[in-house]
Amino acid sequence: MKKNNVLVRKIVYIFLVIILSIALVKIIPSFNKNFNKTKVINLNKKLFNEEFLSDDKREELVIKEVKNFTVDDSILNLSWFTNEKILIESYKMSELKDKYDNGYWNIKTLDLNTGKKEVDGKIQEIIKNRYRFKTSPDNKNIIYGKYNKGKKEIYIYNISSKQHKKLEENCNFIAWMPDSSGFVGIKDNYMLLYQLSDNSKKNILDIYKDQIIKYLDLSDADFKVSKDGRKLYFSVGYTENLKWVTHIYSLSLDKNQYLNEIFKGEIYKYEFLNEQKIIFLGDVNDVEGLYIYDIKNKNIKCISKEIISDFEVDYSRSKIAFKTDGKNGMEKLKVFNIDKDGLENGVILDNDYNISSNFKWSKDGNKLLVEKFSRGVNKIYVFMFK
Repeated sequence: MKKNNVLVRKIVYIFLVIILSIALVKIIPSFNKNFNKTKVINLNKKLFNEEFLSDDKREELVIKEVKNFTVDDSILNLSWFTNEKILIESYKMSELKDKYDNGYWNIKTLDLNTGKKEVDGKIQEIIKNRYRFKTSPDNKNIIYGKYNKGKKEIYIYNISSKQHKKLEENCNFIAWMPDSSGFVGIKDNYMLLYQLSDNSKKNILDIYKDQIIKYLDLSDADFKVSKDGRKLYFSVGYTENLKWVTHIYSLSLDKNQYLNEIFKGEIYKYEFLNEQKIIFLGDVNDVEGLYIYDIKNKNIKCISKEIISDFEVDYSRSKIAFKTDGKNGMEKLKVFNIDKDGLENGVILDNDYNISSNFKWSKDGNKLLVEKFSRGVNKIYVFMFK
């Protein structure tokens, strides 16, 4: 009887060992796979999964329609108001009496579906006084600054209610938050984050206390906020060893404000593709071109050696438009998809003279707005992609 019990226990023990072995074979690879994933993505901190450029090859760029509009005035600037409307800042030289006359400044909206141009009197008032302004990402508000008795004041204009409201004194606007909830500004010696919902503000950086930018002038700095609103990027330049060097910094906007210099060099223009990669126009080892810099691995890759005068990356960071300078003043406007290997599936939109550097992507990335002056006429072209 005892021998039978011992035999039964051995059989049960062997059976359990086999079951556990099978389970471990399945669990361990899964554990390792998930562990490797957590090294790349921290879901508690990331709102966007944009660590790396996509491995997938994107579809070829196909233009489904091109619209063009004639503008009588001389164009100062073009910007998207909505996906179907654009803002045109312009002036009439024929009405210019002297260089301080404000009466010739104009701003109007252009409906891409109807071609109708409209003037908003309140917005016109802003541009008429030549105040610098910036439309919010959701196109609901306009922030602008003006001087009152020697003091710089920031105002907000609500487009639907047509109401102006004073926000802050002695403050310079830097950049909208991507969700339009507030903005980053500079007041006195501090960078501050201003929330529109409750008019609250918090200091995020003591400019003069921080040794990294203690002696740098931020008045002409180029500021950008990451898509998730967690980081502020800005660049400042100064002469170093007889060369103009641009320094790019990142500043955390969350609870632990941390300033870090991430890149420097002869950079003419830059954009962040994601938190790990910068695309920039510049000079590397005496070779001018378009480059991608990997922040983590500190690698630089040249993706184009053409003579590029300007570029614009779309909101999704998947497409780029750039203008190249050719022989005898001939220019080309090109559009490419961006992938992990560089540029692919390119298309030439125009090959002519007098192509303006004023070209802008719509927020949905399906339309490219281009200004062109040809034969004495100002034209606006809208390229629509499938």
